[in-house]
Formats: sequence, structure tokens, C-alpha cells
Amino acid sequence: MHWRATTGTRGWQKQQRFQTYLLNKALNDPDLAEVLSTIDEVGPTRRRQYLFVNAICTNTLRAYRAGDVSWDELPGHLRVICQSAIFRDYWDTTHHHRASLETASQEAAVGRIVDTTLPRPGRIRHGRVVGRPRNRANIRPNKCS
Repeated sequence: MHWRATTGTRGWQKQQRFQTYLLNKALNDPDLAEVLSTIDEVGPTRRRQYLFVNAICTNTLRAYRAGDVSWDELPGHLRVICQSAIFRDYWDTTHHHRASLETASQEAAVGRIVDTTLPRPGRIRHGRVVGRPRNRANIRPNKCS
């Protein structure tokens, strides 16, 4: 079933606006950020940073789903996001969240792109990733996700 099939475009848009509204409230109020965050072992500043990183990832996935970014362009967008040390820390801290995703889902496929794109020791020169990401042949999502 297509990911919008159950709600329709308008329902999906309303849900996305409401999700953004909730995120904004959490980013502006540490007490609410604590409720929205699934990470307990970080302070309030890092918690809000993690929520923001999650919002950036969600926005990138939405851009792909809306057709603003093609599947082939997606790794380039993600490569820019992955440069942040806070992003890499978030990615390491939340690995158990991605482990529960269905392998064929778009979210899991995007996670695999990030996993192959993350800067690794020896691949960073002057703050930029050197070389191309590892083979992405097996990371495309199922079209029905």
C-alpha cells in the first residue's frame, strides 16, 4: 500500500503541519522537549539539538516523497547533513531506533544511505568527506513503502 493511501494528500499535509507545530513547541520549551525525546541520557541543549537533527532528516525524507529531490539526489543532500558532529552523535545514539524499521521501508533505505555516507576516520579532509559513498545498489526502498 502506498504510504499516503490511508490518509490522502490533505490528511498527510495536516499531519505534517501538526508534527511541525509539536516539534516547534518542543524546541522552544525544554520541558516539552523532554516529553518528545526518546533519549534520556542527554542534557536539555543536546536533547533539542537531537530533535532538530531528527526534523532535518524528516524534512529530507519529505522532500524525496514530495518529488522535490530524486532518489539519486538524496545522498548528496544527506552527505551535507552528515558533516555535523552533532548529527553523527545523534546517529550513533539512535541506532537502536532504526533497527526496528522494516527493511523495505523508505526510512530504512534512507538510514542505509546515511550509514554509507557518514564521514569515517581517514575519509575527512578539511571538514569535507573524501571520495564517494560506498555501493548504494542494495539500499533502494520498496516502491510501496
